[in-house]
Amino acid sequence: MGFAELLAEVNGLHEKGFRRWLFVAGMAFHDIEQWWGAKEQRAFPHEGVDFALYETLAGGQADLAAGADVPAAWAGEVACIHADFLGSTVWLRHGVIDGEGRYLYSVYGHLLPRVSLAVGESVAGREILGVVADSDFATGKKISSHLHFTVAQVSATVARNNLGWSLVHDLALVKLLDPNSV
Repeated sequence: MGFAELLAEVNGLHEKGFRRWLFVAGMAFHDIEQWWGAKEQRAFPHEGVDFALYETLAGGQADLAAGADVPAAWAGEVACIHADFLGSTVWLRHGVIDGEGRYLYSVYGHLLPRVSLAVGESVAGREILGVVADSDFATGKKISSHLHFTVAQVSATVARNNLGWSLVHDLALVKLLDPNSV
C-alpha cells in the first residue's frame, strides 16, 4: 500500500466516500507553480506532494481537514523535528538504500507532532506521528490545510541538525524521489 492510500485509510476517508486524491497544478512532485495565493512560480520545483483535496464517489470534492491523522509511511527513526511556516516538519530515517551511503527519509510537513514524539524515537510503519496543522490558525491567511509529503535519499554525511527544507535543494547531498512512485 502506498502512502496516499494509507493516509486515506487511517483517516476513514473511504467511509466518507473517498474516491481518489486530487492534485491541482502546484501540488504534485516537481510542479513549478504555487497552488495557493497568487499562484506564482516556485523558487524550486516542488519537493514532494501536497495532500489537501480528494474526490468523493458522488463526484464532489472534499478537504483533508486540519486534525487529520498523519501516519508514518514506513518504520523508521525520528531524525529531526523543526518548525515550518504552517506547523512542524518531521523527518524519519529508514536506513541505507543505495550504494552511495544515502539514507532513505520520509518527510512530513505542516503537522502538529504528537506530544510524545521525540528525536531518536523508533516508530512503526502506520504509527501516527501527529495531525495536519490548521493553516488558517498558523498563518492568519486562507490556505487549505494540507500535508506535505517528501521522500528523499540523503547523504550519510548530513548531521541530524542540518536536516531542513534548505537542504533538499542541495543535489550533491540529496536525491528527491517521487513520493507516488515509492
